[in-house]
Amino acid sequence: MMKRLVSCLIAVLVVSGTALAQQPQQTNPPTLVQQSPSDLRACTPAHSDAAVNNTVTITITPPNGLYVYLCGWDYQVVQDATGTVQTNVKWTSTNLGGLAVEYSTPLVVDGNTTQNFYYAVPLKAAQAGVAVTIVSPAAVLHTAYSANAYYYIAP
Repeated sequence: MMKRLVSCLIAVLVVSGTALAQQPQQTNPPTLVQQSPSDLRACTPAHSDAAVNNTVTITITPPNGLYVYLCGWDYQVVQDATGTVQTNVKWTSTNLGGLAVEYSTPLVVDGNTTQNFYYAVPLKAAQAGVAVTIVSPAAVLHTAYSANAYYYIAP
């Protein structure tokens, strides 16, 4: 009986070893025949700047049924110390749930205010198929605005 058990065990080990030896070696994955889809979260930049004494508006218009997702935005305000002090002025938006950013700037030679906003989870527009805008404060003497928005459009 013991001899028969040992013989069976050896037979099982030989068959298992043969099966393992016949496993294919790891190879490189096959080449894709069709195109890989684009990453929908890849953000597209939009830029707007204006001459001194003018406002800036960035407008992002999605197709019907799709939303704008704002990954981030930034603005720059430049002045030359001969204009007007800006106190509690706002960058505003539409279709972003009332997003607004308030700031103040003193008058200084070559004054420059820059602010960046980048979101770990993009901001989704409130309504599909409706443009998102980011608008500078009102025009101020001897002041220039510049803004960038980073977005993608998806369901």
